Amino acid sequence: MKKKNVYVSFDYNNEEHYKFVLNAWNEHMECDFSYNDMPSEKISSNNILKLKDELTLKISKCTYVLVIVSEDSNKEDLNSGLIGYKNWQNWEVAKAKELNKKIVGTKVNSMFEPPEELIGSCTSWARKFNQSFIASSFIDV
Repeated sequence: MKKKNVYVSFDYNNEEHYKFVLNAWNEHMECDFSYNDMPSEKISSNNILKLKDELTLKISKCTYVLVIVSEDSNKEDLNSGLIGYKNWQNWEVAKAKELNKKIVGTKVNSMFEPPEELIGSCTSWARKFNQSFIASSFIDV
């Protein structure tokens, strides 16, 4: 079976360890999805337009966008005015909606507030940040 192609949206400034978990799943477990994300050094780019172009390209190549909701997922970014949204995760979700991508949300803690753009926008929710829960959330609708 072909792996699902997934773009992963998470708080790059504070939650990069989730990228390492995804790397471990892809390297050491039978994982039926592969993922794309933007390296953290790109997020610190001062060229917002170039960054948006690069993110748009990555999102456009995927079928699914996995949004990892963590403590800072809805925190206002210092560059929110330039981003055009409260933060990068909100921008990524808005772009995924614009590009008609299937959106899967997962919370690392049930108490964390999702990005505003994610509310009412998910194709499905993974009940836990867990490889099998996430993989089973990639449904074809």
